[in-house]
Amino acid sequence: MIAFLSCTLLLPLALTGCASGPANGEARYVEEVVPGVVTEVLTVTPGTNAGATPPTLQITIRLNSGRMIAVTETTAEPFRTGDRVQVLSGNGITRVTH
Repeated sequence: MIAFLSCTLLLPLALTGCASGPANGEARYVEEVVPGVVTEVLTVTPGTNAGATPPTLQITIRLNSGRMIAVTETTAEPFRTGDRVQVLSGNGITRVTH
């Protein structure tokens, strides 16, 4: 009886442990995507002349909800005032993309 209860209680835990991690190094997480419009772009640090390091930008965005946010990120992607963008947030990271 004790062996049966032990197997009944421990088997789901063992199966859950096997299935909990990402397979083959795949990243699996959810990001919230919020649309908005760029209202200002400031260069925090310029990139290198050789292009090895892209510039760090502070991108101010008016979200469709009306809320204003600023995201600072190092990116080679060009941003201009008036650009329609998407703000992706998840896993402690926020980034901006067209």
